[in-house]
Amino acid sequence: MCGRFTQHWTWAQLRAVSEPFWAVPDPGDDPKPRYNIAPTQPALVIRGTDGGARIDPVRWGFANHHRLGEVINARVETARRLPMFREAARARRCLIPADAFYEWESKGDGPKQPWALAARDGLFLLAGLWEPSDGGDRFVTLTCDTPPGFEPAIHHRMPCVVRPENGAAWLDPANPEALPLAMSFGDPDAFPTKAWPISTRVNTPRNDDARLLEPVEPEAGLFG
Repeated sequence: MCGRFTQHWTWAQLRAVSEPFWAVPDPGDDPKPRYNIAPTQPALVIRGTDGGARIDPVRWGFANHHRLGEVINARVETARRLPMFREAARARRCLIPADAFYEWESKGDGPKQPWALAARDGLFLLAGLWEPSDGGDRFVTLTCDTPPGFEPAIHHRMPCVVRPENGAAWLDPANPEALPLAMSFGDPDAFPTKAWPISTRVNTPRNDDARLLEPVEPEAGLFG
């Protein structure tokens, strides 16, 4: 599952990753670093346009018209079938540039240990869907099965990612069969990954600073 992630990259870093599918214009100052993006908050999202692509802030979470709250993830395997996601999966896919995301290791009856997970090479592209809304556009992240090696401590679902060379096909609204391009973050064919334990300060969304990514003393459990 994906419930928190970071965006503390520079335009130069995004340009290096997105070059295969999008020439990022030079917008001037780098975006404000974000270290604890939570549901209902805005994040920078890349979406396809007739002329290529654009990047702008979009609210995280589709409105749930059947119950209170918002839906922040969609299963990639069922997105084409479910009415909430069907049209977006067909023609409104997006990419969310991220540096890391957070998961919580289950320790039985004890408190959960948060972990940061990232690509060894830095910036990566989360797979998502977006929809227009009266209150502003919204997005969800797509999830895949967690590969062997991460379970059972980590959640059985992980964010889907899209390799940069597949970015254009993913964003193309005229390509209704793009969903198979989404891969699990932990898939060894995606890219090498790393993970490390971090402070429980990340549990509070208002904590949004670089210290959240500092490693803490590892405990017995996941990856150890």
